[in-house]
Amino acid sequence: MTIVDRIKLKCKENGRSLSSVEAECGLGHATIRRWSENSPAIEKAQDVANLLQVSLDWLVTGKESGDLTEEEQRLVDTFRGCSSAGKLLIQEHAESIRKTLPAEPTDQNAGVSTSAIG
Repeated sequence: MTIVDRIKLKCKENGRSLSSVEAECGLGHATIRRWSENSPAIEKAQDVANLLQVSLDWLVTGKESGDLTEEEQRLVDTFRGCSSAGKLLIQEHAESIRKTLPAEPTDQNAGVSTSAIG
């Protein structure tokens, strides 16, 4: 499902048309339909998300950031805030840790203390 499909879905659920969403968000006619070919500016996508009362994450990806645990979200936020070089280092370090440490059942991961990791 694309961003345009998700917008159409929410419009249908809320009894709105794409044209009315575009008008209320100050977008030109057929702007949203063109998002299937060209990515929207973040500000415009946020305006549409706010109007449709959905998160920007859901509008763009179809997933909610709330699908992650607090620890997972912190890791994602840290990763996203890094430069390309920093992201590469994080990936390499995470892979090294994964190979070194034994796997734990998923339900036990929530209880792991990050203070012991340093």
